[in-house]
This record gives sequence, C-alpha cells and structure tokens, in this order.
Amino acid sequence: MKLLSLHTTWRDLALATLFLTIYSCNFAQSVEKDLQSGLITRGDGLSCDNVYLSDGESIIKRNKFIYGETFYVNFDGIEGFERVGESVYPDMQLTIVSEHGDTALHLNDLYAAYKEGIDLSPLQLYAEVTVANPVSLVVRIWDKGSSAWISASTEMHVE
Repeated sequence: MKLLSLHTTWRDLALATLFLTIYSCNFAQSVEKDLQSGLITRGDGLSCDNVYLSDGESIIKRNKFIYGETFYVNFDGIEGFERVGESVYPDMQLTIVSEHGDTALHLNDLYAAYKEGIDLSPLQLYAEVTVANPVSLVVRIWDKGSSAWISASTEMHVE
C-alpha cells in the first residue's frame, strides 16, 4: 500500500511541476479587446500602455469608416524590447485582408530603415491605413532581438 501512495505522490508532484512550468512560461502573454472599436490586442513578451485607433488627433471608438478615410493604429508606451545600449530594434508588419479572405496588402519590415535602432522612451509606434472596402486589418510589431511580439487586429466596415 505504501508503494501505491508513494507512486501517487510522485505523480501529483510531477503534474504540479508541469503545471507551474507551463503557467510561468506564459506570464507575459496578453489578450485585450476594445468593445467599441473591435480592436483586439495580443502580445507575448511585449506590452503597451495603450493600443487604440485614432484619426491623428482624437481616439476613434468605432469600426465603421467612410471610403477613403485614413486612421492610425497606435501603440503607446511599448515595453519588453531587448536593449542594445540605449536602442531597441522593433519592426512592424501590416496585413490587410479583403472581405473575401484575399490578402489585399502585406507590408513587412516597415522599420527596416532604422539600422541603428530607436532610442525613444516611451516608445510609440503606429501604422497608417486608408480604407477602401470592408477589410480585416492586422498590425504586428516584434523585437528583432528576441521572440517578443504584440499585434492588433480588427474588422472594419466601410460605408
């Protein structure tokens, strides 16, 4: 009977260790949704004080746009980048998918020109978008020095 009890104890200890290991590896992951604009933010290793849509001056709390309207996806106060000296090395990818599921636009390495890195603090990055048809939008920012990333996505309706 003692052998069975010892076996159960070791199994329970192993399961607890596995659970704690998996849980501790995911502490930097996040998911948030703005219910007014529909903007969903996900991150793993990078975090932001605020991710939002704007017209360049005011925050936009909607997901309906007028044909040709320009808006921005703003990432304010991004943290979690590996620093090299005083600089960080972010990059950004912008993908727009049509209402039929076709990739209408895919831009990669939007910060490729910053070979010396960026030394601003707090770090604020943004993507500018001009809408034409109903689309899905995904903006992904990642750290060139690690596997950390953050993304924002939304469905847009065009009137």
